[in-house]
Order: sequence, then structure tokens, then C-alpha cells
Amino acid sequence: MANIKSQAALPARDAASLSESPHPRASLGWILLIALSILPYLNALHGGFVFDDGSLITRHPAVHGPFRLGTVLTAPLIGDAPKTAIWRPATTLSLALDWRIGGGHPFWFHLVNLLTYAGITVLWTLLVRRLFRSLTLAMVAGFLFAAHPLHTEAVAW
Repeated sequence: MANIKSQAALPARDAASLSESPHPRASLGWILLIALSILPYLNALHGGFVFDDGSLITRHPAVHGPFRLGTVLTAPLIGDAPKTAIWRPATTLSLALDWRIGGGHPFWFHLVNLLTYAGITVLWTLLVRRLFRSLTLAMVAGFLFAAHPLHTEAVAW
């Protein structure tokens, strides 16, 4: 019985408890982190399709054609080059769902990329906090991740 009581007294350490902080400024930090991951890319929302978007989206029959899950999951990534060996079923599925939900408008694709990036930035920050048990270090890592120019192509194009 003593063993059960001692285990029950241990605090639970999960993602929710890691996001809580006794400091009132921590909420401001999370808001700034999300803003930093979104604001630099807002201008991309009104952009059109560019570069390889034709091969990946507009000319890809599995993306804009009739929705058949089997076809989408087995189609090559590059739609107008069906013999390519590049296969990314999660990407093709995401693009096909984006096409149906957003009606093929580039705005929806850019919005999904932007919100996904903001979510990944938060997850990265939570991971760093969990690994190092430091909100300050996690926020610095999150801010650097959010503002790093290397992500521009993945988020804005």
C-alpha cells in the first residue's frame, strides 16, 4: 500500500503541465511566439500557385480529380510525371483535401501551410521545454525557429 501512495503523490508531467507557467508573462511569450510564426508570412496568403505547384497540385489528377483514397495514397508526388519514384502519400492526401476544402484556391493552401507552421513552432517549443525543463531556453529556441529564414520556402510558397 505504501508504494501505491508514494506513486500517487508524484506530480504528472505531461504536455499540458509543461505549457503552464507560474509567471504571468509566460502567456505573453506564447502569444508573441505564435505571432512571430504567422506575421512574417501573412503576405503569402494572397499569392498564387508558383514553381512546382503545377506539377504537385493543378496538373495532378489525384489532387484535383475525383477523390479516391486509394488513388491519392498510391499516386506519385509529381502528378504530371507519373513514372517518378517520389512517393509522399501524406503530402498528396493533404493537397487533395486542401483542394476539396478550399475549392482549388491558392489562399487555402497558403493558410493551411501557415497554420501548420505555427503549430509546429509551438510543438518544437514544447519539446525543448520538456527536454531541458527551461521555459526561457524553450522560448529562445521557439523564437529562433519561428523567425529562421530557411523556413520561408516551406511556409510561403
